[in-house]
Parts: sequence; C-alpha cells; structure tokens
Amino acid sequence: MSLYPLNHSELSSEIERLEWNHHNVFVPITGNTVVAPEVDAYLQSLVKAREADPAFAGQPPVSIADVGTGTGIWLVDLASLLPPTARLDGYDFNTSKFRPAASRPPNVQLLESNAAEPFPAEIQGTYDLVHVRLLVLGLKPSDWQPIAANLRTLLRPGGYLVWEEIDVYHFEGFPADSELADTMNQMLRFHKSRGQEGGGVTYPIGLDKLLDDNGFEGARQEVFKTSDFWEHPTLRGTTMTSLYTIISSYLQGMVHTGGFEDVKTKEDAVRKTSAAKVALLDEKTAKGNFWYWRTTARKPL
Repeated sequence: MSLYPLNHSELSSEIERLEWNHHNVFVPITGNTVVAPEVDAYLQSLVKAREADPAFAGQPPVSIADVGTGTGIWLVDLASLLPPTARLDGYDFNTSKFRPAASRPPNVQLLESNAAEPFPAEIQGTYDLVHVRLLVLGLKPSDWQPIAANLRTLLRPGGYLVWEEIDVYHFEGFPADSELADTMNQMLRFHKSRGQEGGGVTYPIGLDKLLDDNGFEGARQEVFKTSDFWEHPTLRGTTMTSLYTIISSYLQGMVHTGGFEDVKTKEDAVRKTSAAKVALLDEKTAKGNFWYWRTTARKPL
C-alpha cells in the first residue's frame, strides 16, 4: 500500500481531486448510482426487516465499511440514502485526507486501518456491505488475494463486497502518436517498473474469479468505459478533466520517488501536465480512455 503514487501533490488539491471525481465522474458514469441497484435493494430490505425486529432494537439497522475511504466522500453520499442510525465506517491507512467531523454526518466515522493487514477481531463479521475503491495504484500482484481475504473477514454471512477499480491495461491516449499518449504510456512504464505488474495478474480484470476462488460467491463485473462518453455533452469534459488531474498527481509522484525517464524535477512534471491540459481540455486535440470496473460478490450464508 505504500507504493501509492497519488499522495504527493498539495494536500488540498488531492482532497479536491478525490471529491470532485466522486461527484463528477464515478457516480455519473455508473448510471448515477452510489451502489449497484441490487446492493441498494439488499440494504433497504435489511433496514426494513431489522427496524421491525425486536432483536435489533438499539442496534444499527445496517452496517457498512468503506475501505480506502480517502476523504470519506462515498460514505457521506451514501448516508443520504439510509437512516441516520445506519453504521457507516471508513478505513484508510492515510488519515490526512479525512473530512473533519463537522463536515460529515454524525454516523460517519473515519478510522485508521490498513487493508493489507488483518482487521481487528472486534469488527470482523459485523458489516453488511464492504466497499473498496481505487487501490490499484498501491498494489503489487501478490497483494490482491490477501486483501480480498481480509475484506471477507469484515462481512456478515450474506454480506456484499463491492470493489471498484480502474485497470491500467486500458489506460490510453489518442491519437496513438500524440504527446498525451506518450505521457500515459510513460506512466504505465513507471507503474510496471515498481513491480506492480507481473505473474499474469491483470486485476481488476478477472477480479471476479479471484473472489469466487477465495470464499466469495456470485461474483460479477460491470465495466464503464470513458470512451463511451467522448460525445456526451458534459461527461466528455468531466472524464477528461479527471484524467488530467490523475496525470498531474501521478507525475508529481514520479518526481517524489526520485524521477523516471525524462520526468526528474517538478518543472518536468509541470511541463508535461500543462501539455496534457492543453490537449485534453483547451484545444481538445487528444482524448484519453480508462475503464472503471465494478466487481460485486457476496459472502456465503
């Protein structure tokens, strides 16, 4: 998890990037859903049943964990869909981006924890839904299976895991001979140089099979491609803005780790970032594509 390269821009800029992308990219491209409809229906059915069950008197009608929570924005959004008595806990090993208590609902707690390590025994088996988003840039090929196993321990029987990721195998700039494409390919070479590819691992592609092979059932995947929105009146602009912010933060991460190829100084990163902005947003001479995967699975009853 310490490999994550997007923590090296100004803290305020990184917080803004995470929250802006949630509202303007990830929710809209998935059909304006915070959770998949089947998972939302499951949560609402639990709320209805438990509010009528004396055995749950004084207990949360539903309990949800968000792992790799960042600012906690996903939980803040989800809170509006659930009763204020719902238990909503966010976990992250980096607490610097946590929203202050005053800017989140009182039932949203943000706590320090690392998904690469076993979760405390007292929270294992207590959640109806575990949500994970955008860990891919911090993971090595050998990390995925043990993290999946750790996430499974959090769930009650029948509970859902929803894991959302961008895959690096469909991270492309167009035209193929453009400076934007060269920069995006350079980012992928840097990713590979850090030992984050190999061994036939292509996750999140195939993450459904990994989950089914490791104690989950009914795993399935949906993929949302930003290229499908290139002609959309608003989402073309928001997805390309998102890509620009990723490039900006990632190139600064390259510099922070000692530099890579021709990106050795902050000035190098700024130069390439500025060129990407011109191509993507100002002159619109290039486009970028990335695929956003939503993998859903359940812990058996």
